[in-house]
Amino acid sequence: MLSRRQFFTITLIMLVLLFLFQATSVMKDQWNEYGINEYAEVLTSEMTGENEYRTSVSLQEIQEYDFVLFVGDEEKSAAGAQAYEWCVYTKRSFLSTDSLKDYAAQTGLCPEVILIDSDWLSLPGDVELLEEFVTQGVTVIFMTLPEAEVVEQNQELMDFLGIDAVRQTSVHVTGIELYSGFLLGGAALYVAEDEEEEEEKQDMDLDVPWYITRSATKVYMVGRINEEDYPAEEIDYEYYPSLIWRRSTGSGYVFAVSGAYMESVTAIGLLNAMMYETEDYLLYPVVNAQNLVFTNFAALSSEEDERMDGLYYRSQKAVFQELVWSTVLSLWIQTGDVPTFFINPKLNYESEEEPDAERLVYFLKLIRENDGEAGLTTYQFSELELSEKLSEDLAFYQENVPDYEFRALYVDEENEENISGVLENEALESVRTLILEMNAEESVFGYESDNVTWQRATADGFSYTYSDDLLVKSLETALGYSTILVDLDRVVEAESEENSWEILSEEFSSNITTYWKAYTAFEKTVVSESDARIRQFLNLSYEEAREGDTIRVSVENLYEEAYFILRIHNEEIESMEGGTYEVIEEGAYLLTLTQEEAVITLGAKTNSFYYNN
Repeated sequence: MLSRRQFFTITLIMLVLLFLFQATSVMKDQWNEYGINEYAEVLTSEMTGENEYRTSVSLQEIQEYDFVLFVGDEEKSAAGAQAYEWCVYTKRSFLSTDSLKDYAAQTGLCPEVILIDSDWLSLPGDVELLEEFVTQGVTVIFMTLPEAEVVEQNQELMDFLGIDAVRQTSVHVTGIELYSGFLLGGAALYVAEDEEEEEEKQDMDLDVPWYITRSATKVYMVGRINEEDYPAEEIDYEYYPSLIWRRSTGSGYVFAVSGAYMESVTAIGLLNAMMYETEDYLLYPVVNAQNLVFTNFAALSSEEDERMDGLYYRSQKAVFQELVWSTVLSLWIQTGDVPTFFINPKLNYESEEEPDAERLVYFLKLIRENDGEAGLTTYQFSELELSEKLSEDLAFYQENVPDYEFRALYVDEENEENISGVLENEALESVRTLILEMNAEESVFGYESDNVTWQRATADGFSYTYSDDLLVKSLETALGYSTILVDLDRVVEAESEENSWEILSEEFSSNITTYWKAYTAFEKTVVSESDARIRQFLNLSYEEAREGDTIRVSVENLYEEAYFILRIHNEEIESMEGGTYEVIEEGAYLLTLTQEEAVITLGAKTNSFYYNN
């Protein structure tokens, strides 16, 4: 039994604890500067499109072994567009010709690399010219190959590519296997284990030519054969259909890609990986930004209350507060991702209902507490003129959070073609970056104007296919960049429990916590931070050279920090001056340059192991 003194002591302690907790909560709320965007001035003011690094040269400007030659029409060729973007991102000079014969006749200069769209290849004469270039140390990359029937009938081309035989001009494979050591993120087996996985994830082209490459070639990706279809013979994995491979000639290298992999932005990482395979090391700039973006965060209105109540037994506002936000917060804690929220004040502008100002403040406080960022959006259910929609939104924000500078704008697919028209709205002059929907055929990011950049989503948070995984591996390898787009419109428009938030949230949480594990060395950013890093990436130029065990890097247009990836074979970094480094995976490092000159010292690889969180 408690004495009066003990009871008084316990009561006093409880009151003190209650006061401390309440005081902490009150102070936290009072100090929360939710009405100010803390990222408004992040590195953007002094970096504009006026200083963007420019590529493309003329015949009069080229220097031997210091440019990339593309054989094809860059404006008509999907591979050519990717070749050009790769040169922009890696700061290489780019020259194109639709006739290798004409180019060879005009100049005897050797490029660093020849990239080929086979539609512009003249057989067999161009093969002889390519052999001459390779003997002089030039790397040749077939971004596309002729039809298998054409390859089979041209022995000179088969010899040049390192093809021993064309077993079948088309065979249906069970899946695709990517070997380790080529792209960052390791090996991958894109073979469905059951019908459900086949339906949800298998979107790769499984009808491929069956090229059997020679023993002297190095294969990076193959088609997997169902050996049960060939009961009379044992098919060794070395004779699986080669999809990406390299032939070494002693003087140079010849790479070949079977399929359309180089006709999307996946090409950028594949090209970097190929260059890594030709040298003892490869150093190139990256963005170093991992974005998690939630669009159509419709937590301020009640247009879809009837639908929400039928599916979730809650109002629209309650769904976003009690279900969506709790999942986002859990993911935030688990992965360290810092989301950017594009908030919809309203969905239907034909409705007379006003958006809820108190909920705006509530969510801005939560976003600020967790270091996130809020942005504007063009999306709506109604058909109000976009300029009027944005004017209504901005008037609402001006009334309730007049000091918040919205630096980011989400542009839905319907309005993407009219971006310049959207930006003509004077009220959007604070916007510095646009978020666009995913499109693997288009560039990843760039300048929309001198003062505004755009960033394209690189993954759908709700859907992750095998092609998506290869794309992510490629872009992380090439750029250290990713933007996962979680479109919450699917929550509002859900028709049944099969596409309700409970199911969708499990899907995207699983995707994010699984497929980005290999890239934890890259930093989590909001889109304003990512914008600043993209500007730095697009504006900088650099030179690097190796002497002995030392690599020296010189950077121009360095604002504060620039990021590079260093990939090396059978060596490791011993020290670095002018910046810092972090292990991405074995043989790959993320370098942060804080000075215009940096020196990296390499040493022999040891047998030590490391653990990367």
